[in-house]
Amino acid sequence: KTVPAKVLLEKLDPQTLKFVLFFSSVAARFGNVGQSDYSAANEILNKTATRMSALWPDAHCLSVNWGPWNAGMVSQTLSELYAGKGIHLIPPGVGLRLGILELLEIRDTEVLIAADTKKISQWGLG
Repeated sequence: KTVPAKVLLEKLDPQTLKFVLFFSSVAARFGNVGQSDYSAANEILNKTATRMSALWPDAHCLSVNWGPWNAGMVSQTLSELYAGKGIHLIPPGVGLRLGILELLEIRDTEVLIAADTKKISQWGLG
C-alpha cells in the first residue's frame, strides 16, 4: 500500500485528475491486535490523501477508512468475532453507495465508513 501511494504522489499529473481514492481501513484509526504494520500502512494512505489535497486543490483526494464488509475477506469466524464486539458488517450495496456519495458529493479528505444497522435502516440503504 505504501509504495504505490508514494509512486502515485510522485508520478501523477494533477492537472489530469478529477479524483484519487485510497481504500484504507478502520485499523488506521483504531488499530487491531497483531496488525500494527497494516494499521501503519493504512495511516500512510490517509496522510498521502491529505498531502495530495494540499498539493492538488483541483482534484478530490480521498482516503476511506472502511470497516469490515459483509463479503470477501471476512470469514465466518471473523464475522462472529465482530458480532461479539458489536461491530456490524457493511452490506456491499450500502458500502458502494456511501463510497460513491463521499467521492462525488462530499469534499472530505479522510472519512471512516462503518455499518450502523439502525442508520442503514433509517436511510433506506439496507
